[in-house]
Parts: sequence; structure tokens; C-alpha cells
Amino acid sequence: MRCVRGFGVADPFTASTSEGGSADASIFGQSPVPAGSSPRTASKPSPLPLIVAIVALIASVALAVLFRDSFPAAIVGYLLTPFVVVGCVGWARGRHLNRLPDLWYDGPQGAKQLTMLQITSAVAFLIGFAHMWRIATEVASSWFV
Repeated sequence: MRCVRGFGVADPFTASTSEGGSADASIFGQSPVPAGSSPRTASKPSPLPLIVAIVALIASVALAVLFRDSFPAAIVGYLLTPFVVVGCVGWARGRHLNRLPDLWYDGPQGAKQLTMLQITSAVAFLIGFAHMWRIATEVASSWFV
């Protein structure tokens, strides 16, 4: 590196300036990690979409088992299973794609969470089928009496 005499350009190999003084933090900038703190760790994906999806799935199963003959419970259970769980998949996928450019983001952990949410979504459609059957039975019995 060429040093320009009189301008105080730092020489990175000797840590001195062309003026003969020593290089300090004002020339090189501050350290990226403040003294006494630990370096940044990888950020994990939020578990909230998976938690919401599992709670919706459990609530839907409870509605299907406990309120087997209730038409309003079938409608609520139907809304919980496919719509809320698939909404959680979209929520997690959007957050995952937005955070992928971050070098500190744990991408494989996010992909693993998305896989779990996709499996949860498939199970939700199977459970939602029970609610759809109950709704279809109720509608058919009231229309075709």
C-alpha cells in the first residue's frame, strides 16, 4: 500500500501512519464486537407459526371428538384446520424467505421447520375432512328431506 506523506494514511502492515504516529481506532474504525461481549450467534427461526398450527390442529381434533353432533363446532373446526394451519405455513415461509439473505440466519433449521409445518398441513386436511363430512351431512339432511 502506498502511503501519502502528510495525509496520515494508515499502513495496515505496520499499524503506523505516514506521519510516524501510531494508528488508533479513529483511523481503522471501531471493532465489530465491543470489548467484553460475545460474538453474534446464528438467529433461529421463530417457533410461533409451528406452535399456532399445532394448537389449531389439537383444538380441531378436540372439536371433532367432543362435539361430534354440533354443526357450529364443525364449522369452527373446519376453519381451524385447513385455513389456520395453511396460513401458518405461509407465515413461516414468508419469514424464512425474508431472512435467508441474512448471513447469521440458520437456514437449514428454517427449512426443517417448514417441512414440519407442511406435514402438519397435510394432517390438518385429513382432520378437516371429518369436519367437512359433518357439514355436508347436515346440509344434505336439511335440503333433501
